[in-house]
Amino acid sequence: MVAAMPLQNDARPSEKTVTLRDLRRVAFGLTAAIMIVMIAGAINDGSGSASATTLEEKSETRFAIGITTVAGDNVVTNSEASAGFTVSGTTDQLNTLVTCAYGGVSATDTSDASTGAFSCAYDDSGSNGNTDMSAVNDGTITVTATVGGVSSTVFVTQDTLLPTLTIDMASDGASVGGTNYATIGETITLTITVSESVTGLSCTILSEAATMGGSGQSWTAALEISGNEAEGAATFSCGSHEDSNGNSGATDTTANTGGVEVDYSVSAPAETTAVTTPDNDASPDVVVTASEDGTFTMGGSCGTSTSTSLTENAATTLTLTQTDDTTDLAAGTYSDCTLTFTDNAGNTASALDLTTFTIDLTAPTLSSVTMTSNNVNDNSLSIDGDVITLSFTASETLDADQPV
Repeated sequence: MVAAMPLQNDARPSEKTVTLRDLRRVAFGLTAAIMIVMIAGAINDGSGSASATTLEEKSETRFAIGITTVAGDNVVTNSEASAGFTVSGTTDQLNTLVTCAYGGVSATDTSDASTGAFSCAYDDSGSNGNTDMSAVNDGTITVTATVGGVSSTVFVTQDTLLPTLTIDMASDGASVGGTNYATIGETITLTITVSESVTGLSCTILSEAATMGGSGQSWTAALEISGNEAEGAATFSCGSHEDSNGNSGATDTTANTGGVEVDYSVSAPAETTAVTTPDNDASPDVVVTASEDGTFTMGGSCGTSTSTSLTENAATTLTLTQTDDTTDLAAGTYSDCTLTFTDNAGNTASALDLTTFTIDLTAPTLSSVTMTSNNVNDNSLSIDGDVITLSFTASETLDADQPV
């Protein structure tokens, strides 16, 4: 007989340590379960069993499209906007409508039936079948191309603003009455401010190549007058400048401020009316006429109490004095009085020699004065019809036209 043994229940919960091997077994089991589900949905090979080699991954059909270039270099300049440019690219959808958007402005093109290439055409006027993009402001432009709901996007630069010049013209010559002059040896300088940084700026002044200085937005152009240049208002031409995006500025031939008159020739004034000689006027007048505006100085024994300015082609009366420009001339003969003229440009003419003149301030005296008549009875008497003769000796030559 077998003795009965009492059963004893352990109230403590069972404990088990999970190892890395256990985790790997769980992962393997999940993988197997997934494979079973895939096999269940696979294509049957016709024998009632599924073949693993016939399993295919199902994926959503996607189109491909890409923008290769905008305006050739992804920068749209003023000339390109005017002449027209394209948004170009390729797609794997052949002979299919592609919609482009340049800065929000839409255009379309049909992709090539063989290569899938497309080109959407734009310009700033909508001419020649192109799409008008003139409302797009300069800056960074978003460009897209879309086919079948799939898009390609690039960012390009639009810069249609042409660089402009602000030019001041001046010289280191004389400035008279608001006119700046330049003569031989003096330099005409253009001071140029550009609306944006440029390269390649070059200028001519009076049709001669100017010496350029500066860079970026601040430039100068200078020419020293040699005497071979045409006289008159100085001319210039500045151009060939280009900004960093390739926009070429217009040629500029007009100064915003300033101006220069080129003048390196001068002629002496003409003596229009000489001093009356002899004369008893100790402050006589002489009349001269200059061919251009300028000033003069007196030389020799003469000065003048009048203005030393002469006006072009105007007869100017000068009152002569002693060299202090105030005192009347003394009696005597003046043969060395000169007038030297300088025009407003600083050119000095050869001295004008005034005609010799005499100032006579002494009244003549008479001596040996006798009076006789031709009366036949007595020459100290006269009756009607007789001729009376006055005889005298003068201290100097008298004017025969003066009354006695």
